[in-house]
Amino acid sequence: MKINPIIPIWLMAVICVVILFFRRKKAAYIRQIVAVILLFVMNLRIMIPDMTVKKTDVEMNTRVLFVIDNTLSMIANDCDDNRQRMEAVKEDCEYITDKLAGSKFAIITFDNVAEVVSPYTGNTEFVKNAIQSIRPLDSLYAKGTSFEAPLDDIKRMLDSIEDEKCNKIIFYISDGEITNGDNMPSYKKISELADAGAVLGYGSEEGGKMYVDEYGDGEEAIKDPDTYKDAISKIDEDNLKKIAKDMGLNYVKMDSKKDIDKILKDIIDNSDAIEDENDTKGYADIYYFFAIPLIILAAYELYTMKRK
Repeated sequence: MKINPIIPIWLMAVICVVILFFRRKKAAYIRQIVAVILLFVMNLRIMIPDMTVKKTDVEMNTRVLFVIDNTLSMIANDCDDNRQRMEAVKEDCEYITDKLAGSKFAIITFDNVAEVVSPYTGNTEFVKNAIQSIRPLDSLYAKGTSFEAPLDDIKRMLDSIEDEKCNKIIFYISDGEITNGDNMPSYKKISELADAGAVLGYGSEEGGKMYVDEYGDGEEAIKDPDTYKDAISKIDEDNLKKIAKDMGLNYVKMDSKKDIDKILKDIIDNSDAIEDENDTKGYADIYYFFAIPLIILAAYELYTMKRK
């Protein structure tokens, strides 16, 4: 048995106490107490185990690969409301995950090296938690952005999908800024493997500062090693557009989650959904057992009021 309150228990308790302050004649007050108890129990929404609960699983023939830039520049605070770029990325990835529910998701992060954070899984809560846990390298160890780093892992993850009917989706997420001095590599070999997706750009032309707390003394802006002034990170849309062109995908400058709605709709429209209804161990509501006597009490009160 478990409970799933509709209104917070403390709030319902306050409401019930307030109702009980309105005292009436003895018989009517007893009915009032019974009604309050029934109302309180109904609000608890008591649920009991039920093996006959039907659960419908919807699975889409879609595999979604998040490739997320995890360099220090992604903590620059030039997104809306002075948020860090990575905060906006995490929120948008959760939005994509919810919109493409039923798909399987995988995550690659990269800075100067790449890491497969999660293989393909349909456990969306795990995916969301994994994305929320992404943190950039400490500035003492960070060596800049290498757009070469994730290429092999991207190809390997896409090649691992054996079902030819699956739609292979990539969301490549970055600010496009190269900070290790390398040239932008070609992503054309990915174009033959990816069916859809987008390159999502974060940041602004004006740029933003990056704040870290390296020594536990509070956050300080990262300094430019050449000028010793506060470093400014700016989006490089030319690099992002080149990556998108190489992969045959759209480039989207992300200012709002809604910017990607059309791409998500196209992915859903081109994906097949398979519904699998099965019996599973679940919980059934029993609040209506308490609703029936409450309705009878309310009807009786209404009847007595009309007689008066």
